Amino acid sequence: MAWSIEPNHEGTLRSRAFDIEADQPDIAVDAAQPDAIDPVEEAAASNGRSITTIVRNVLVLVGGLGAYLGVRAVTAGSATSAARNAGRLLEFERALGFEWEADIQQVALDYEWVVSVANWIYSFAYWPVIIATLLYTWLSHRALFRRYRNALFASGLVGLVVFAMFPVAPPRFLSGYVDTVNEAARHNYIAHPSWLINENAALPSFHVGWMALSAVLLFPLLRSHLAKVLLVLPAVLMAAVVVITGNHYLVDVVLGVAISLSALGLIVWRERATRIAR
Repeated sequence: MAWSIEPNHEGTLRSRAFDIEADQPDIAVDAAQPDAIDPVEEAAASNGRSITTIVRNVLVLVGGLGAYLGVRAVTAGSATSAARNAGRLLEFERALGFEWEADIQQVALDYEWVVSVANWIYSFAYWPVIIATLLYTWLSHRALFRRYRNALFASGLVGLVVFAMFPVAPPRFLSGYVDTVNEAARHNYIAHPSWLINENAALPSFHVGWMALSAVLLFPLLRSHLAKVLLVLPAVLMAAVVVITGNHYLVDVVLGVAISLSALGLIVWRERATRIAR
C-alpha cells in the first residue's frame, strides 16, 4: 500500500492511497527454507568422507597386521615351549575324554578325496569368506561392517595375547600326525606363507572362529532357517578341516569360536548401552 499527495479543487492537499501489490513481483523469501545445496559440492564432500573412511580402515588393518607380525617375531624362537604346551593341551583333552584328533585324521587319510577337499578348503576358503563378508557389509550394511570389523580386532587382540603367552605347536608338528597341506605342495604356499604365518599359534583357531563370526553376524538378515543352516555350514566344514589337515586341536576350535562370538556379543551390548545412554 502506498500514499500520494495531490491538490484538490479547493487548493488544499489531500492524500490518496493506492495499491501497488498487483504490479510488483512476489519477492517474499521463506526464511525457514535452507539455501540450495550445490550437487557438485555435496558429491565432493561425500567422496572426501568416503576416502577418509577407507583410509582409516586400511590403516587399522595395517596396524593389526603389524601387531600380528610383532607377536610372530616374539614367539618365533619358542618352538620348544610351543611343543611342550601342545603336550599339555593334549593331556587336558585326554582328561576330558575327547583327544580325538589323531583318530579323526587317520580315518580321513583312508580317503584320498577327503584329504584333497580338506586341503583345498583350508587353503582357499578362509580369506575369501572373511573378505566377502567385509565387502558385503561395507556396501550394503555399514553398521554390520563396523560391528564385524570391531569383533575381528577385539577377538584378534585376545588371540595375540594367547599366542604370546601360551604358544602352541599345531598337531602337524607332533609325532603321529600328518601335515597334509604341506604334502600337497601346490597349496602350502597359500595356506602357510613363511613371511606371515605364526607356526606356534595353534590356539585359538580363528580359521573356525572368524568364519563362525561371519555366519552369526549375518543371521539377522535371513528369515529362512534353511538359509541360516547353509550360512553356518562353511564354519562347520572348517572345524572338521583344521583337524583333518593337522593344523588345530579340538580345544583350538572351541576356544576360537568362543572368543570370536564373545567379542561380537560384547560389541552388540556396548552399542545398545550407548543408544540407551543417549
